[in-house]
Amino acid sequence: MVDTPSDKQLSKGMYDGFRSSSEHVQDIDKVIQYLKKQADIPIWLIGMSRGTESDAHLAINTTQQLNGLVLTLSMSKPNDKGVSVPEMELIKIMISALIVAHRNDGCYVTLPESAKEIAKLLTHVKRLK
Repeated sequence: MVDTPSDKQLSKGMYDGFRSSSEHVQDIDKVIQYLKKQADIPIWLIGMSRGTESDAHLAINTTQQLNGLVLTLSMSKPNDKGVSVPEMELIKIMISALIVAHRNDGCYVTLPESAKEIAKLLTHVKRLK
């Protein structure tokens, strides 16, 4: 589990486009490189809510080999704090993916019916559930 970078913990945190920035990709690429040196294990990105914005962007733009992606309660509607998952170039994701939604989710930007929309946009994944 990776927390907010120390230089992003004050003020607006990871809003204002940081989650969809090259700086964020570079940070996580370094974390993945470190983890791969520690153990030869599969690397999956798992995000919930706002974290799905990070993970989808990372899956599209990372320089590292990933094994899979889990999007839980995805950011699915345009909002002023970041980029929604359906707005991204999901066609570029070519790893296994799991999409999780909750039919009683009351958040106005993580609508459960959007899971099907996201699944339709993930046209090149190896395996989709």
